Amino acid sequence: MWCSTVECLVMRTLSLLAAPLTAAAQQTAPVPRIGIVRTGSPPPAEQEAFRQGLRDVGDLAGQPVTLEDRHAGGHPAHLPALVAALVRLPVAELLTIGPAALQAARQATATIPLVAHDLESDPVQRGSAVPLAQPGGTITGGFLDMSELVGKWLELRKEVRPQLARVTVLWDPATGAVQRDAAHAAAHRVGSALPTLAGRTEVEGAPAFTAIPQVPPDAVRVLGSPLMRRNSKRMADVATHSRLPALSPCRDFPEVGGLMAYGPSMPAMFRRCGVQVGQMRQGVQPGDVPMERPQKFDLVRHLQTAQALGVPFPPTLLVLADAVCKEGWAEG
Repeated sequence: MWCSTVECLVMRTLSLLAAPLTAAAQQTAPVPRIGIVRTGSPPPAEQEAFRQGLRDVGDLAGQPVTLEDRHAGGHPAHLPALVAALVRLPVAELLTIGPAALQAARQATATIPLVAHDLESDPVQRGSAVPLAQPGGTITGGFLDMSELVGKWLELRKEVRPQLARVTVLWDPATGAVQRDAAHAAAHRVGSALPTLAGRTEVEGAPAFTAIPQVPPDAVRVLGSPLMRRNSKRMADVATHSRLPALSPCRDFPEVGGLMAYGPSMPAMFRRCGVQVGQMRQGVQPGDVPMERPQKFDLVRHLQTAQALGVPFPPTLLVLADAVCKEGWAEG
């Protein structure tokens, strides 16, 4: 009986000593790291939308998570080094923004699951996902059906100014030919001309923007890319000064004075990317997470620019608009 009592005391003492060690081990458990890499600087709203997507899944509810968000300062050539640094950390999953970031990630790792946020290229054409519902490999994400969207752009163009016949397209060749080809194919079907002005870098892109006044189009259509998004204010000023209606896929274009934007909702897209990462953290293989297309689109117009250009928005567009911008701010 005495021995059993001693044994009980020893076991109780050992358990008391072990308790702080267990608690310390739990406190020092590594915080999950999720890498994000992009060409331009991250808007806070998009990062918060991504976190909300993680919370939607529930895998990280109440748990800390570190977002290792890196951007190349507008220089795609810096992306491979940024991705390599994230791989060395290491990160458990990697969200890539744009085709250049995805290409850098594919070259840097074949094991880290990738979620690609890519609205400028075709995931099937580039070999990232075949088929879309079950892409296989280590890559999933969100992509844009460019042919479908271009058709909607042409409809909006006719709504705003039915007599428009010649629309100049601003295109960044670094994003690939998918957007440009879709725009030309859609225009050909309705008998429109779409001359293209191209710019690849900040320096090379400058002549394209300043060349708009010398070209006699009826309107300007900006195709999506990080380069174009960074130059939204510049393009809005040139187009408005030249009295050219301009349409961009980026909501921030009318927010800085451009006429109108129609394109995927970036917060909604980033939230869905967060859901996809959350699914993988729960054990779903990236190749079993379907590629997704945007479900929510933003239509935003700038009231003062429309008045200055003499562009009356028909009631149908006023009803559909998600926001109306006045002097650089959005209402709605």
